Amino acid sequence: MLRRGPRRLGAARHGDIYAYGSLPGVPDCLYVDQAVRGAVPDPGAPQGAKGPPAARFEAPVGETVVTKNLQVLSLGAGVQSTVLLLMSAEGMLPKLDLAVFADTQAEPQYVYDHLDRLDEQVAKPAGITIKRVSDGSLEDLARNERMDVPMYLRHPDGTAGFLRRRQCTSNYKVRPIKRFCRKWMQDRGEKTYDQWIGISLDEFTRAKDADVKYIHHKFPLLDKRMDRRDCLKFLGERGWTTPKSACVFCPYRRDEEWRWLKEQHPTEFQRAVDFDTHIRAHRLDHLTADPYVHKSLKPLGEVVFGWTRKDTENAQLNFDGLSCSPFACAADGEPS
Repeated sequence: MLRRGPRRLGAARHGDIYAYGSLPGVPDCLYVDQAVRGAVPDPGAPQGAKGPPAARFEAPVGETVVTKNLQVLSLGAGVQSTVLLLMSAEGMLPKLDLAVFADTQAEPQYVYDHLDRLDEQVAKPAGITIKRVSDGSLEDLARNERMDVPMYLRHPDGTAGFLRRRQCTSNYKVRPIKRFCRKWMQDRGEKTYDQWIGISLDEFTRAKDADVKYIHHKFPLLDKRMDRRDCLKFLGERGWTTPKSACVFCPYRRDEEWRWLKEQHPTEFQRAVDFDTHIRAHRLDHLTADPYVHKSLKPLGEVVFGWTRKDTENAQLNFDGLSCSPFACAADGEPS
């Protein structure tokens, strides 16, 4: 079958059609543009179809490809990237040479606790290095120097707006990962590396090629046709749960997420309340409107979070809410 996905068909077809299908003998984790040059026509295509033929591939799930490139995981510490680390450690995927976590220094403590557990119980026993990289505290910079994060705005005339700045992801996640990995690669005498990104089948539209030639993006969960539910099942079978990685003050949180944070992690919620108060009390000179963390344009500590769900236990796993990673930023969509 054909799906829209992350890798172009190269010589087979130019454009935005991507293949996951059936060609016996092609391993599942070979991407189309690597596996095919002058692709095999789809025998199921209608006769007389215009344009170059698409390709169809079938891959035995679970088989992997041994590649000479260095293997690097973008570790966001959320569901999908945790699954990839576990799969590599268990031999279901090639062994990673490195896993990189971009630390904004503004994550809730439970994210760091999860990362520590991954390092001690998964990565180190498997001989995989987890490296934390950082360009400083996003929270401190947003408080004192510049507003690199998106915010809801109340203009002087009372109208609402939204500060659509997305530098937080590019400056504090993508950039430090690229800078560190490029030097790490060069120190090993290599010219390219494969970067694994934890994007599952239900969010395949977020998968993109790298914007530099020395990085090759890989999407192993797409190869294995795993969606988020598959990932949660995989983790549950191994006794793992994962937090959602995002700065405590991220305005893309939904009300159920804010409520969960307030009820389950009141200290972290108070950090967000303090941040929200600070950015109005010390409004940066270039802003002519009052910034708010919450879409209601009310102080976060005064917001009554609407939520119809009765069961709040394990809510971080049950709703498809916020999860911020370098290559799947919540800012790709509209604030909700």
